[in-house]
Formats: sequence, C-alpha cells, structure tokens
Amino acid sequence: MAVSHGHALPLIPRPADLVRQQGAWLFGHELTVSIADDSFAETASHLAGELDAAGNCRTAVVGSGADADVRILPATDLPDDGYRLAVASGGVELTAATPAGAFHGAQTLLQAWFVRRACRYLRERGRTVIGWDEVLEGDGPDGDTVIMAWRGVDRGVEAARRGHRVIMAPNPFTYLNYTPYDPPRPPGHQRHHLPLETAYAFDPVPPELDASAAARVIGSQACLWTEYVETQADVDELTWPRLSALAEAAWSPNEARDWSDFRTRLDGQAPLFEQLGVARTANW
Repeated sequence: MAVSHGHALPLIPRPADLVRQQGAWLFGHELTVSIADDSFAETASHLAGELDAAGNCRTAVVGSGADADVRILPATDLPDDGYRLAVASGGVELTAATPAGAFHGAQTLLQAWFVRRACRYLRERGRTVIGWDEVLEGDGPDGDTVIMAWRGVDRGVEAARRGHRVIMAPNPFTYLNYTPYDPPRPPGHQRHHLPLETAYAFDPVPPELDASAAARVIGSQACLWTEYVETQADVDELTWPRLSALAEAAWSPNEARDWSDFRTRLDGQAPLFEQLGVARTANW
C-alpha cells in the first residue's frame, strides 16, 4: 500500500474481472521470462529478481520467445495502466499497453504465487490459513483458505461464491476504531464513523447469497485498531456498547432483532458496566 494525503492507495489495482479455467501452471526451479518490447525489460528484471530473491527458482530474462515460461507482450486494447494476465498449462502471458500496466500485472502474478506458496507451506504443517480479502486478487489462495472479508460486504460475497469459508468483518459495520460520533470527534479514527445503530443493523450473512454459499459464512469479527487510541478509557468508549450490538447481530436471527428493544435492554445493563468500571459515554 502507498499513502497519499492520508489516503491508502493500492499499488496493485484490483483485477477488473477474473475467469477461472481448468488446469494449472507451476513455477519450476528454473524459469524464463521473455519480452517482445524493450520497454518491458525493467518489469521483466523486477519479476526475475523477486523470484530469485525468494529462493524459489533461477530466473532468466530472454528476448522474444514463444516457449518462455512467462511472456510479456504488448497490447493495443488496454488502458495505460491496464493488463491482462492469462495462466494456462503452457505458461503465463502478460499483455499490457505500457510498462506501468506490465508492472501491475507482474505484481498480481507475484502476489498469487506468494499466497499459493504460503498456503501450501502452512497446510502441509497442519494449519488452517486465514487471509485478509486481498489474497483473492490474482486467484492466489487455495479453496480451503478462510477469507477475512474486511473491505466491504461484497468481498465476503465474492469469497463465499468462489467456495471459500468466510469470516465477515466489513469495516463499515465492524471496525470499532472508527469514532461512534457524527460529526466525527475523538476518540478513534475520525475519517469514518460507525454509529451504534449501524453496528446493530449488520447482517453477517448477506441476503444475496444462496443457501450453499451462505453456509460458508462461519462467523463475524469486530476489530479495534489502536493507532488513534491513547488510553484504556478510549478503548472502553470505542468498544462499548457497539460490541454488544455486534454480538447480538452475529448471534441472533434477523427476525428476532429489534432496535428499540435492544436499546431498552442496553439501559438495563448499565449497572453491570458500571461495576466493571466502564463509563457510560455519549455514544450510548
């Protein structure tokens, strides 16, 4: 990720579309990368250097060659930073209109390779892999990888439809480091805000999923990142009562939930929170 004026910018653009086909191509111990245009030489050297540094394979950059393992080719039907990445049993074809597009395609290829390698390493040692939803980009993770969907409900929907088990943690509903106040004020991250009622409205199982995909949603998670949290009192103010709302959203069927009833029951819990030393603040 890169940061510009407080905004996080992805260095690897998310693929516009992804088509899964039969078959696979595996990185061997030796690899050749061919370029049909000298303007792609820097990208080819970058790709070769990253694979060499990882100790996975010896990689050589060659001139134009149809039998190379990875072929970087020019395209006229793509935008300047666009790319097309086709993986088949005979190798990989990366087409791009510019060196920038070729670089983005190479980064996607590297990410998919790294994620697959990491998944295999952990699985061989009896571990279950859980990956943030970025691992979906480039079709990197194996099917048994659990996806932590944080960048939106749609990422969880995509993962479930692709056969992955999913933990729903979409930031607009579950990121407790977002201030609960509108207009935003401390504590917490003030670029976004998460009101109590929004947290209570969270549906961990998106209604657009069919029954088989919905069954792959195995739970939800709330996060409280502490870059903007200074004290234990701040932690308490950001956590409660929104975590109570998220717990009810996760553990109760939609038809059993009622916002007004929740607020009444929450008021009844105030003495318990006081005993625990949690102050009742303005976001209750």
